[in-house]
Amino acid sequence: MGYDEDVMFIRVIKSNGTISNFKVPEVCVDIKEKYEISENDEYQCEVLMPSNLLSDICNELKSYKDLNLKIQVNKNNLLFKIDDSIINADIVLENKKTKEFYLICKKNFSIEFKNKYFLKINNIVKKINIKECFLQMNEKYPLIIIFSICSVSSFQFYLAPILE
Repeated sequence: MGYDEDVMFIRVIKSNGTISNFKVPEVCVDIKEKYEISENDEYQCEVLMPSNLLSDICNELKSYKDLNLKIQVNKNNLLFKIDDSIINADIVLENKKTKEFYLICKKNFSIEFKNKYFLKINNIVKKINIKECFLQMNEKYPLIIIFSICSVSSFQFYLAPILE
């Protein structure tokens, strides 16, 4: 991995000898500094899931790209919800019932995002062969998604919530 000005470069060397190179532009200011997130801050929810599960969620929500996405969390479920005047959609992941999905929730909460920005996650998952992702959520901070590229490489995606 490398970083030059506002572009991140990722090189993945696979065991079969192929090399994949990716150039990912930085899309916003350093969100850690903007929200004053420190390494000691505790997140109310942590989720580990396979990236294909996150991709499936994005695919189901893509027809609602112009609406807001609400994520509701409790110790048993992670709910992705879209409310429209015509159609309501929700996707529920159940802790210990959804395959390869692990949820640790310290407090029930709800957080809202622009769905069109959340859907950008799917582009990352599809273009860079990512196996699993780790989500950290807190009602006061941006959503952090840590993508594991291999056992020693990862990168983070930040998504700022809608603030009232």
